Amino acid sequence: MVNLYYEVELESFVKLADLDLAEIDIRKALKIDPNNRDVKLEYKVLKEKMMEFSKNDAQFYGSIFAKMSKLETLDTNTAAA
Repeated sequence: MVNLYYEVELESFVKLADLDLAEIDIRKALKIDPNNRDVKLEYKVLKEKMMEFSKNDAQFYGSIFAKMSKLETLDTNTAAA
C-alpha cells in the first residue's frame, strides 16, 4: 500500500503546480504499489496539467517572439525613414 507520506506530499505538489516533484513522487508511489488506482488517477491528472502548462508556455513564448519581431520591424522601418 502506498505510504501516506507520498499521498500528502503528492497532493501538495500538484496544488502548488510543482509538477516535476509531483511526478517523482507518483513514480515512487507506483514502485511501492503499482496497482494503486488512486495514484494512477493522480498520474493521469498530472499528465493533463503538464500538457496544459506546456501549451500555455508555448502560447506565452510565441506571443513574446511575435512582439519582439514586430518591434524589430518597427525599428528597421524607423531607421530606414
